[in-house]
Amino acid sequence: MRIDKDYKGLIDEGYRYKIEGDIITTESLVIDLNKGLYVTGCIEADGDIKSGWSIEAGWFIKAGGSIESGGYIYSVGSIKASWSIKANGSIEADVDIKAGGVVNHGILKELGLPEESDDKTEEAMKLLKEKGYRIVKV
Repeated sequence: MRIDKDYKGLIDEGYRYKIEGDIITTESLVIDLNKGLYVTGCIEADGDIKSGWSIEAGWFIKAGGSIESGGYIYSVGSIKASWSIKANGSIEADVDIKAGGVVNHGILKELGLPEESDDKTEEAMKLLKEKGYRIVKV
């Protein structure tokens, strides 16, 4: 599937193009535009997703192959590729980023899970010390 300037439903917002709804294809997706593309729904292709500019989705971006962008890749949901994810700009997702192969780009910002407080262990150790026990790490 190819999205170019003649694609039905493409809206030129001046600084980017926009498509209302989802882009779903059983093929590879080639985005052949002269600026970035924002899709309000999801972007899903059974093959690769390739764009010379940025790719942005309101839900998620998923490829059965690789995802490659000449700009940034951003999704409110997740970004998933069975192979690799590569961008000349940043790769950012509010939920998660998963690749079956390599994640290539300038900066990977992993936020991970929030650290849990170890207050109970600290409290137990303090209580044991107060009772005269010696704490030994093995």
